[in-house]
Amino acid sequence: MITYREIDKSYFEKYDSIPMIVHVKSILTLEKIENGLGGILLKETSIKEYRKDLGIYEEAKIC
Repeated sequence: MITYREIDKSYFEKYDSIPMIVHVKSILTLEKIENGLGGILLKETSIKEYRKDLGIYEEAKIC
C-alpha cells in the first residue's frame, strides 16, 4: 500500500538521500509509420548496460 501525504521543507534533506539510480540496458527509438499518419512504432535496441544516477541533476528546493 502506498500512502501519500503533504510534506514541508524539513523533509527535503531526507528526500534527497533516496538513491535515484537506474540501470540502462536498452534504448527506445521512435519510428513514424507513413510520416506519423499511420501511427508510431517504438523499437527497442540493446546496448551495453550502465547505471545512471538521476539524483545528481536536481535537489529538492522551495520554488
